[in-house]
Amino acid sequence: MNFVFVCGWCGTDCVVYGEPIISWWTQKYRVSPFECWWCGEDNSIPDPPWTEAD
Repeated sequence: MNFVFVCGWCGTDCVVYGEPIISWWTQKYRVSPFECWWCGEDNSIPDPPWTEAD
């Protein structure tokens, strides 16, 4: 599933893939820190909840 995160450096929306993790009770995803496609800076992932990308 893809999630939208805002770059902390330039404010650009970045779409990041979340790898599904098997869980019996809830849907969980593993998302790695990402590099902004616009400015190239590294960003950390904020705490959930996350906004799903369309």
